[in-house]
Amino acid sequence: MTKNGKVYSLLASGLCMVAVMICIIVDYAIHQQLTWSRIVTISVLFGWCVTTPLFLKKNQILFTLLAITALVQPFLWLLGSFTSNPSWYFPMGAIIGCIGIVLLWVSYFIFCFIRIGVLYQWALVVFLSTMVASPLIRHIVRMYTDARFDWFNEIINLLGGAALCGFLVYMGHQRENKKAGK
Repeated sequence: MTKNGKVYSLLASGLCMVAVMICIIVDYAIHQQLTWSRIVTISVLFGWCVTTPLFLKKNQILFTLLAITALVQPFLWLLGSFTSNPSWYFPMGAIIGCIGIVLLWVSYFIFCFIRIGVLYQWALVVFLSTMVASPLIRHIVRMYTDARFDWFNEIINLLGGAALCGFLVYMGHQRENKKAGK
């Protein structure tokens, strides 16, 4: 960790602690027990754990992804246990968490190992997010809740994703043509 990284890490840690302490004090003052502040505390702790690797000297993104991979399921489980309906975590929350982790790792490998222009990389990530992961997540939510299928919402999401992918590919072509002098 660099000297600046240590300073920023300590500053972020201090701010997180102050925020958590304020929430705990306010929650206890209002309810005479800890209610919603437990959710804030676990969320801030999770956020701190997954962002701290960003202050490292090398491999910040890799270590951040490793932290997310290791901590997202325990975080979701704790979040579920602190809410009034803990049954949402398993199986729905666990499955969606896994889809998110897989999407993050696939995105990481796209940006690190697929040697195409960065705009094409972003188009591929947007495609996977909007055309694969998002419909899959909405299907899972419908399986475990009483949410109904909404054709309008599905079509708007898919068209929006397709439009963004198309725009990114177009901009990639423009950038290549500009580099080639066309």
